[in-house]
Amino acid sequence: MQLLNQPNLSQTIKRYRKGEVELRSGRVLTHPFLLTSEDLVLLPELSEMQLFSITQGTAVIDQLLLLQHSIVVLGCSSEPQESFELKNYLEQRSLSFECMKADAACRTHLVLMSENRKVQLLLFP
Repeated sequence: MQLLNQPNLSQTIKRYRKGEVELRSGRVLTHPFLLTSEDLVLLPELSEMQLFSITQGTAVIDQLLLLQHSIVVLGCSSEPQESFELKNYLEQRSLSFECMKADAACRTHLVLMSENRKVQLLLFP
């Protein structure tokens, strides 16, 4: 018999509305954050422009990706910007990276969590 670790459901997204995310724990978030099955890191000072700037973005990514997760889902409040520099930077660190609109990122994160995948969601509500 194989026992599987279940994801911490209080750390999953219950509802997304433009500008606002509600976790199953009842907490409502309106600022950027990083979410994994174990951690919630609030990032109120981070902007999408900073993240997509290769000089500022790589420093932010290096700080956030110390969590040893192999998949990064980035949810943007506006149309996602394609940053080949950022994508290459992450792939060099053996991380899978997907950038999409915030609502799609929430759904993708939930599916990957249900599969017990090591995923982190960086979301700009």
